[in-house]
Amino acid sequence: RLEELGTAINLTQIQYPALTGPEWINDLEIQGHIISSDHFGNLRTDIAGEVIQTLKQQCSHGALIVSLGDHHISGLAVTYAESVKGRLIALINSRNQLEIAVAGGNAAQLVKAYAGLTVRVTMRPVDDS
Repeated sequence: RLEELGTAINLTQIQYPALTGPEWINDLEIQGHIISSDHFGNLRTDIAGEVIQTLKQQCSHGALIVSLGDHHISGLAVTYAESVKGRLIALINSRNQLEIAVAGGNAAQLVKAYAGLTVRVTMRPVDDS
């Protein structure tokens, strides 16, 4: 009997903590966090695609680097299939958020990620001369 489990709750009344979103460290670096992992092990962040675009505009001749823990990803992929199997990739997902994934693998297991883990996105200037 369900009533033996306790009082029913209304899911619309649950209050979730507000996400603060990414923090600008300087003109060429932002810091956000892992907010969740899906059943494939893809890691969703609180960094929106628009923030990545703004960062890229700050340094149009730069290399984008995504860092979490001891792992560093160079550039953004457009699709999951764009990378070598087993390699970490960063991309903007269908929810317009920065996501960390592994082609044919599980990013959460590979990087030992958890909700709240810091993610940094940096534009490193490239000298064209």
